[in-house]
Amino acid sequence: MKKYTGYLGLFLISLLFILSPVKELYSAPVTIEKTKYHISILKGGGCEILYQLTFREHESRDRIRTIGQFIEPMTFLESYGTYNKKRFKVTMESKGNGFYSAIFGITTAGKGLYTINMRYRIDRSVIDETSINNKSYGKFWWSPIQWKLPVKKQIVQIILPIEINRKYKRASMIKDRVVNSTGLITGKDTVKSHSKWIYYPTFWKKKNYLSIHSEKNDLYANQKESLVFYIPYKYVKIGAAGGDYKVDKFKALKLKEEGVYAIKEFYAHINMEKSKYSEVSIDEGVGIAVKISEKGSRNIYRELLTVPKAESGYLMSVGGRAYINDKKVKAKVRQSIDKNRKIISGTYDIILGKTVKKGDVVIVIFSFKRFLKVHVKPELFNGKFIGNYSWPRMKLRFPGEFMQIKFETPFQGTVDKEFSEIKPGDNDFIIKIEPKIIKNFKKWRFSGRTEQKGHYYLDNKNKRKYFPYIDLIAQSGSWNNNNIPEIRFGYEIDPKAMDPSLGFMVKTLFNDLLKFELSRWDGYFLIYIFGAFLSILLIAYLLNSLLLGSEILFFGLFIYYIGKALNMDLFSKIFFPGGRKKFSFTSGYILSLNSILVPFRMIYYILAGIAALLLKIAEIHPAIKRLFEKKPQYLAPEIIVETFSTDEAAEGLEAIETAILLNRPSKAINLIVMDLFKKGYIDIINRNPLQVKIFEKPQDELKPYEVIFLKSIAEDGTIYKNRIPLILKSVSESLQSKIWQADVEKTVNVYRDKIDKIQADFRKEEDFTVKKKYFDDYHPWIIIHDRFDIEGTDFLKEAAADPVKSEAVAFFEKISGTSENISESIKNFSEGIVEHVEGISGRIVEKIENIFTAPDLKALEEKAANISGNISSFSYDACHSACHSACHSACVHSACHSACHSACVCHSACHSACHSACVSNF
Repeated sequence: MKKYTGYLGLFLISLLFILSPVKELYSAPVTIEKTKYHISILKGGGCEILYQLTFREHESRDRIRTIGQFIEPMTFLESYGTYNKKRFKVTMESKGNGFYSAIFGITTAGKGLYTINMRYRIDRSVIDETSINNKSYGKFWWSPIQWKLPVKKQIVQIILPIEINRKYKRASMIKDRVVNSTGLITGKDTVKSHSKWIYYPTFWKKKNYLSIHSEKNDLYANQKESLVFYIPYKYVKIGAAGGDYKVDKFKALKLKEEGVYAIKEFYAHINMEKSKYSEVSIDEGVGIAVKISEKGSRNIYRELLTVPKAESGYLMSVGGRAYINDKKVKAKVRQSIDKNRKIISGTYDIILGKTVKKGDVVIVIFSFKRFLKVHVKPELFNGKFIGNYSWPRMKLRFPGEFMQIKFETPFQGTVDKEFSEIKPGDNDFIIKIEPKIIKNFKKWRFSGRTEQKGHYYLDNKNKRKYFPYIDLIAQSGSWNNNNIPEIRFGYEIDPKAMDPSLGFMVKTLFNDLLKFELSRWDGYFLIYIFGAFLSILLIAYLLNSLLLGSEILFFGLFIYYIGKALNMDLFSKIFFPGGRKKFSFTSGYILSLNSILVPFRMIYYILAGIAALLLKIAEIHPAIKRLFEKKPQYLAPEIIVETFSTDEAAEGLEAIETAILLNRPSKAINLIVMDLFKKGYIDIINRNPLQVKIFEKPQDELKPYEVIFLKSIAEDGTIYKNRIPLILKSVSESLQSKIWQADVEKTVNVYRDKIDKIQADFRKEEDFTVKKKYFDDYHPWIIIHDRFDIEGTDFLKEAAADPVKSEAVAFFEKISGTSENISESIKNFSEGIVEHVEGISGRIVEKIENIFTAPDLKALEEKAANISGNISSFSYDACHSACHSACHSACVHSACHSACHSACVCHSACHSACHSACVSNF
C-alpha cells in the first residue's frame, strides 16, 4: 500500500507543478465580463449564431490569440468589435481544427471595455434523431466555447423551430402547460445547473417562436458547460424562418438574369506592405477587375469569383464597384447563396443598381484585404533569409480571354542593371520565382518605382539615393480559362531587418552547420546565444537566494507534504541535494547555480512518478490490459478446493456462460438481448444507447439472468446502469454450478478451441444455403469469437438481402438499422450496453476469473447506487455520446485522442482529458 501511495504522491507533484493553484500569483490579462450566444435553429438542424464576447482590458493587444472550438463546417457571416459605441474591424483567421484568432483593426488600451461580435452559420445539423416512447425526437446538445479565464456571466438564447400562438407576447405568459404541449423535453439537471432558465416568445418573420433564455454566473477557468434538450423531430424538418441575407444599405432592382455573358479580361492588382509589427508579416490591399461583354440582360452576376480559403492568409471582402460603358453605377458585393439558402464559402456575387443590356461592356471591381505571415525558413542563403510568399489560386464563373496579375511589392532591388534585363528565373535577383510557376504565364516583367524611403546608398557625390521598389507583372497571353493559377516566389530578407527569437537563431545555426555553410551572421548568432546563456547563468548565480526563495515559496509547501506522504525527504532532494550549504556551485543557497537546477530536478521526479504510475495502471487496470492482449487470458483461481477438483473439463456450458468464463461480458449481454428478442419478449428501438420495448408474456420459461435483465429495464426502455452487475452475477452463478468440480484451465482451453473450430468452419463454408443453416444452428458460439464483428459482415449483408430470414439474422438486421457498415453497427451495439459501466463490469469479471472467490457485488451495488441511483443509461449516454461525438469529430490532436481513449471509463475522466488542452485564450 505504501508503494502505491508513493506513486500517487509523485503524480500529485506533477499536477501541482503544472497547474499551480496559487491564484494570488496569477494576473489575468483581461476580465471576461460576459459571453452571449443567440442561436437560431434552422431547417434541417443547422444554426445561425451571434456570439458576443465582452471583456475589460488590463494590458494592450491587437488580437485574441485563440477562440474555439467552433463546430465545423461553419461560415463566418460578419465579425466586428465595439468600443465606446464605435465599431472597429475584426478579422477571424483560422488556426485549424475549429480554432480561430480574432485580428483587431485597432490596438486595445488598459481598462477599456470591448465587445467582439461574431455572426456565423453552421451548415450541418447539430441535432441527432432519436426515439422516445416510440416517437421521433431530435436531441439538441450545445457546448458554449470554453475559456482559460473565469467568465462572470454566460448567456445562451436559443430560438427553437417550434411555432406558438401569437397571443403569447411575454415570457410570463408562457407557462409549463404551453411548453409541455409542444412536446419539448428538458432534463431537470440541465435547468437546475443554470441560475436562470426562462421560456419566452420571439416574433420573427411574421411567426412566433418558442425560445429559451439561460444564464450561468461566475464560471471558473476551463469550465465546460452544456445544454441538452429534446424536441419532436417534425420541428427540425420545418426549422425556424432562416437567416437574413439581404444586402444592407443597398436597394437593388428586382434581381434579373437573362441570357449569357462572356468574360473578356481579368486583372488583379496586389499592393503588398510589410506589417508595422513584423518584417515577415504582409498586409495586402487587393483589387480585382473583371471585364464582361454582356450578351443578355441582368443586374446580378452570381458566383462570379471564388477566392481562397484561410490556409493562404485570410482574404476578406471589403467592397466592390462597377462601371457600365465606362459610367460608374452603384454595386454591392455579397457571398453567394445556393438553392437551399446556404452560403457558398469564398464565392461572391455582385449586384448592380442598374440593369445591363445586350452589347454593354461591364467592369466589376472587387476589393479585398489579406493578412498573412510569410514563412521564413531558419536557414541562411548567402547571408540572407528567404521569405516564401504565396498568392493562391482563384476561379471565375466562366473562362476569360486575357489575364494579368500585378504585385506592388515592398522589396527594394538593384540599380546596377535595368529591370527589363531581369528574367524571372534569375537566382541573383531579390525575388526568386519557382520554375514550375514561371511556366503558368506567358510573359513576366519587372519594373521599378521610386519612393523617397527605405534602403538607400550614397552616389559618387555622396548624395543619398534610394533603391527602387519592385513591381512584378505576370500575363497570360491568350488564356481561355476560368482558373487563375497560383503564384509563389521567395524574396531575400536581410537579417538586420528581422528580430529573430533566440530559438530561431538556434535553429538557423544548427541548419547552417548541417550544410557546412556558415556566414558572419551565424557568428553573430553564436555570440548572441552564448552571451544569452552566460547572462542567464550569471543572473541565476548572483540572484540565487532570491530565485531559490521564490521557488521554495511557490512549491516548497506542496513538496514537503508530498515528501511526508512518500516517507522521504523530497524537499531536500529537490532544493538542497548537497545539504544546506551557503556556498556550493550546484546546491548552495547564496551564490550558486542551485536555483537554475531546481526545475530540472522537479521534472526528473515528476517524470519518474508519472512513468511509475502509468506502469502500475497498465499493469493492474483491466481496460488497459485488454489493449495489449491478443486474446483474453484466463487467470487461475486464487483459491482452489483440492478435495473436489478433478482433471476433467466441465461439460454442458451454454454460450452465455462460456462468454463469462472467457472474460467477454459484452458478448454475454449481447446473447441475452438476442435470446429475449428471438423469444419475443423485447423489441429493439435504439442500439446505442440500448433502448428496448418490453412485451408482456409469461416468464416461466426464462432463465434467472433473463428475468433480472427484464426487471432492469427503465420506463424509457433503457437499462439501469447499476443493474448490469446483477445480470452478470446471475450468469456467473449458473456457470459456477457447472464448473466447480472441473479443471478450470482445461475447461477454458476446451471451449476456446470449440469456438475457434466453429468459427473456422463457418468462415470456410462457401455455399450460402449451407452457411445460413450453419449460422442458424451455431450462431451463439460464432458470435463469441473475437473476429465475428469483422468476418461475419459479408454474410450478414447477404443474409439481410435474403427474403427468408431466421430469427438470428433478423436480430442483426434490427441492430444495424440503415447503416451500411454492419461491423460498426454490431460494435456500437455492444459498446452501448457495457462500455459505460466498464469500471464495474471489469471488476466483476476479475472476480469471476477467480471462480471460487465470490465477487463483492453488494459493495459494488451500494457504490453504484450512491453515485447515480436508478439512473437509466439513456440519460447517462446522452452526455456520454455528446462528448464522444464531439471528441471524435473534432479532435485531431494525437495526444488528446490518446488521453481520451485511455481515460474514458467515466464521464469526468473523459471530460477532463478532452477539454483541458484545447480551449480559448487571450
